[in-house]
Amino acid sequence: MPVDPNLYTFVKSRLTAGTSKEDITTLLINKGGWNKQDVDQVFSVIESQPTAPTAPEEHSFAPLSAINVSPQVKPDSPLQRPNTPKRGKKGIWLAAIIIVLIVIGAAVASAFYFNVLSLPFFSSRPSPQTVLADAVKAMADVTSFTYAGSGQLNINAVSTSTPIAGTASILVSATSTGSADFSSLLFPVLDNYLQLGIGGTVSTGTTTYSGSVALDFENRLLKQDSANAIYFVLNNASLNITSPTSNPIVSAAETFIDGLVSRIKGQWIYATSTPTAINTTLNQNNIATQKQAILAKLATFDYVSSISELPDTTLNGVSMYHYALVLDLNKLSKEIQTIVSTSTAAIQTPQQPLPPLSLEVWIGKNDSYVYQIYIPTQSINYSANGTPTTMTLESTVGLSDINKPVSVAAPAGAITVQQLLDNFGFNLFSQQSVAKSTKIKKTIKK
Repeated sequence: MPVDPNLYTFVKSRLTAGTSKEDITTLLINKGGWNKQDVDQVFSVIESQPTAPTAPEEHSFAPLSAINVSPQVKPDSPLQRPNTPKRGKKGIWLAAIIIVLIVIGAAVASAFYFNVLSLPFFSSRPSPQTVLADAVKAMADVTSFTYAGSGQLNINAVSTSTPIAGTASILVSATSTGSADFSSLLFPVLDNYLQLGIGGTVSTGTTTYSGSVALDFENRLLKQDSANAIYFVLNNASLNITSPTSNPIVSAAETFIDGLVSRIKGQWIYATSTPTAINTTLNQNNIATQKQAILAKLATFDYVSSISELPDTTLNGVSMYHYALVLDLNKLSKEIQTIVSTSTAAIQTPQQPLPPLSLEVWIGKNDSYVYQIYIPTQSINYSANGTPTTMTLESTVGLSDINKPVSVAAPAGAITVQQLLDNFGFNLFSQQSVAKSTKIKKTIKK
């Protein structure tokens, strides 16, 4: 079979320019679409020809990546170098201009090839609005997950009204982990572990009270027969009052709390409730209708004041989009209130405008799930009953094991609330308990 003349010319010129046989073969097969048999045949013909001892002719060639090496090349293709005679000065200038244009064209083509994917109008990256809309749809179908969260809330208030005039500074910090399954709205499943710390100072007149409370507990919620069973266990609790010191009432309170904690610590307590009342209020059809309406409203994002793209990242091995949002809570609450108030009790409209809420979200690239929400430190100023109050909050919530089965078992050895009271010798409905409560009230008044 005769060799292709264009292929022959191209290979011959590349060899003359010093390109290796392996590089030429790779280029023609991988990028030009030639088969190896045709390429090997050309090399065989060239290698069988005698080589003249004359010095090689100088040539100027475009880069390999800029040359068309497809099999459909025509005889006048760049693969075939025309054998043009030498020209005068005018021809030299013309050739120089052509070479400059070729170099510029190659540079532009290379820049376009390597950077085109980063240009917005050529990018395959979805817009933030598209990613967030997909996230709303994906999260609407989420029924179970594992979560971990932490946050802080600092409250500072100044009251000038009597009889409670003074200042208060309270810091609440919480850490929570657990699993939840809301596939059934009437019988949700929950296993929650919470550590809560409350500390601060309250000043009224000439007296200042300061101290802290620490709680460590777990609660579970699961279906038991046709009722919801709520379980609670106190792992640890403490009360530490630092001011006023040497106060008999304060010492008695600390002693009482320590004794109570020692009696109930580690003991699971439970109560049951039937969802009958909930069932009469929440109609499943209404819930489904409201859910679709709320999702449609959320997908409009007209309550989002701004969206900023942050660098993509990876959380627990999952590739994430990362955005910063500012939400108009007044517009969002008003829209949701309009939807739900048609069949349920209306949401109370805030007496004062709500401030914008800044937050960051991490959304999975492959499944559109929201894996983390972060509310950076921000302050909210408002006035409640004439008391100027400033709240500063920060919070982080992360999700994992989304839509994976959640299993929550009833803890062994749990007792009812009444059994707990009986352990203290206090029956909620007995005459003795009424007498005890009356005695306690009289003591408090004294």
